[in-house]
Amino acid sequence: MHFRNSGLINIHIPADADMGRESLRKSYEDARVFFSKYYPKYGQSDMLCDSWLLSPVLAKLLPESSNIIRFQKAFELIRVDETNDSAIRWVYGRTDLPTHELQEHTSLQKKIKASLLEGGGIGAALGILKEDPWKH
Repeated sequence: MHFRNSGLINIHIPADADMGRESLRKSYEDARVFFSKYYPKYGQSDMLCDSWLLSPVLAKLLPESSNIIRFQKAFELIRVDETNDSAIRWVYGRTDLPTHELQEHTSLQKKIKASLLEGGGIGAALGILKEDPWKH
């Protein structure tokens, strides 16, 4: 993997983030403006994200129209960690329950729970934001 320059920007996704295409586009553009103005060395740096939201498993569970899948398509994966279980904490809010007791209030919760009950995991991945993340 070749990075554009030595600086890297880590993308953080708040729990209450709007994952809609326009909100994400604005966030990435705002970050470029901010870093260019206040930290010029990082103005054109690659942006990385390490998250369960980038897990390739989700592409098998969710429809193409899902905001999570649209988010994933903006990244080129560098590394996948199949053992990462952070999705459980973020999707269910806790990690202390047996799988069969996990709540099923949302379609994402239902699909992840079904996958877990079948012996699958979710994992996580590290990805680099594509130069033109909207071209896919």
